[in-house]
Amino acid sequence: MSELKQKAIKGIVWDFFGKGGTQVIQFIIGILIARVLLPEDYGLIGMLMIFLAISQTFINAGFSSALVQKGKSVTQKDYSTIFYFNLIVGLILYSVLFYFAPHIANFYNEPRLILLTRVIGINLIIMSLGMIQNTIYIKKINFKTTAKITLIAILFSSLLGFYMAIKGYGVWSLAAMILSENLLRTILLWYYSSWKPSLVFSMKSFKDLFLFGSNLLVAGLFNRLGNNIYSMVIGKYYSTIDVGYFSQAKKIQERTSVLVT
Repeated sequence: MSELKQKAIKGIVWDFFGKGGTQVIQFIIGILIARVLLPEDYGLIGMLMIFLAISQTFINAGFSSALVQKGKSVTQKDYSTIFYFNLIVGLILYSVLFYFAPHIANFYNEPRLILLTRVIGINLIIMSLGMIQNTIYIKKINFKTTAKITLIAILFSSLLGFYMAIKGYGVWSLAAMILSENLLRTILLWYYSSWKPSLVFSMKSFKDLFLFGSNLLVAGLFNRLGNNIYSMVIGKYYSTIDVGYFSQAKKIQERTSVLVT
């Protein structure tokens, strides 16, 4: 068996272990937290998911897949260009969410969403900082490191969320869980990765990669919109509690399907 095949098999095993472990942790801690929090706490987060999901799609814009597809011909200039693009878009989208937070709250007639949107929106900036490192691990089929990083981040954030929930922080327990997971994952990606961005931005690299990534961007937008549109509609015409029940049921269905398969 060739070295590449062995590496691929190990990568698949670690990827399965990482995803399976993540689902188990989130499933168990999720049940414990759900016994403490109110349905409306989950509903508030569910109302924001469509805005966050679409923003995250714009940040990546299909560039991760484009970098993987380009193979060994990817240069430091390519990586650095996309890193700065991700960061700039993340900052712009966070600014947009920050400004439109009152309008989002008015749309749902839920004033608590103003501060919640502005806090959780920070996640867009955090995620943009670690995408290149994660992409490099994928190119190297190094799922062992990414699995360990994900499991550590999920475990820490889940325990933090559970602790805050039993202390009575309500919806902020879920906000802290989301932010801490991505913050710790990004910190660990930077810690374990040897890659660092150079002070360069190439329009040629950007255009070449965008030609491939733009198609994935459109597909990703439709996918995210389809997956989250129901929460937005329910939040608009029904109560926060109804959104909470729907979002929780959807999460449980997704996680149990992964565990079974």
